[in-house]
Amino acid sequence: MADINNVNLPENEAEDYNEVVRIRRQKLKDLVDAGQDPFQKVRFDFDTYSTQIKEDLKITKTRTS
Repeated sequence: MADINNVNLPENEAEDYNEVVRIRRQKLKDLVDAGQDPFQKVRFDFDTYSTQIKEDLKITKTRTS
């Protein structure tokens, strides 16, 4: 994986990148300060498979045409 610090970005892009990183780190800190684990593994139960969703979409498109 490339180390972003060794990439030669134009100055304005480097500033934009640094701003994005600063904002992301602040949001991470805010989550941690609020007692939330931003890296917690979460599992959601599912009751529909993608094949059923695709089939339902085809039916919906057929009805609206």
